[in-house]
Amino acid sequence: MGLVRPKKALLESRLESEHRARR
Repeated sequence: MGLVRPKKALLESRLESEHRARR
């Protein structure tokens, strides 16, 4: 499932990481 859209998974992971680190 992650191979189908690695770009979306990477973007979501980075967004969550940034959001958590910023908060």
